[in-house]
Order: sequence, then structure tokens, then C-alpha cells
Amino acid sequence: MKEYEKIERLIIAEIENKHIQGFLPSERKLALRYSTSRINIKQAIKRLLGREIVYSASPRRIAISKPSERTKKIAFVSFLKGDWQNIQSPIFRDSIKSVIDNVPDAYECKYYGGTIEDEANVLKQLIADGIDGIISIPHAIGYYLNNIELYSELQRND
Repeated sequence: MKEYEKIERLIIAEIENKHIQGFLPSERKLALRYSTSRINIKQAIKRLLGREIVYSASPRRIAISKPSERTKKIAFVSFLKGDWQNIQSPIFRDSIKSVIDNVPDAYECKYYGGTIEDEANVLKQLIADGIDGIISIPHAIGYYLNNIELYSELQRND
């Protein structure tokens, strides 16, 4: 895990525990608080902005979003041949539908489908964009998952 990812988690924990409220302290104060460089603070804040945990209220002030204002992103990645809704097995189809239907309202669940050739590109984009969760039915050959290194990277990124 990279230093700025650790800082991001620490800031989120402090927001959730209400140790930081309203606005984030300055980059300099955060760097001192977490004993790190301002570059790591900038990268952590950039990730927080992308996840809508904070927003830029003015050029120098970063406000904390209210939990009700945040949308968490969950990706549903299915690389089955064809659309999962047309699967012959009602048990399998209904299981997937049940999982998707029970995603909380605060989450945006975006569906990605496609061929085996699309899988790596979709996973790379999800890694770059950042997501809060993933429901995945990956392509597999026998017991071996394709793009296992990309799935592992998504898992490391939490």
C-alpha cells in the first residue's frame, strides 16, 4: 500500500470518528499530523475528491461531504458469454439478481459486460477510477481466472 493510500484511510477514519469536521486542515497541518510529505497529502486529497468524501469549497478550502451526499460506486462485472439475465439456470440468474437488488441505495451499481477481450480494459479503468466495491463474475478457464493480477490489484486498492 502506498503512503498516500494510508493517509487517505487515516483521514477517512478521522472524518468517520468526527475528529475532523467541516473542512480539512491545511495540507501543511495534515502533513505534520501524519508525519508525511505534502505530496502524499495532495494525492490523498485528490483520491478523496474522486470518491466524493470531500469537495473543493474554494481554492484553498476542502469541505467534508455529508454522508448523505456521497454516492459509493460498486461495479458489477460479468464476463459471462452473453447477458447474465438470459442465463438458462434460474438459480444462478436469481442469485445474481438478488445480490444486485440488495445493493443499498447509497451505492451506484454500474454493469460492465463484454467479451474476454474487454475484461482487462474494464479492470484497468476501474483501478484508475477507484471503486468502493465489486461484484464480479470473471472469465475463467478451468480453475484459472483470467486477469488475476488485475483482480488482485483491485483487492489491494480496497
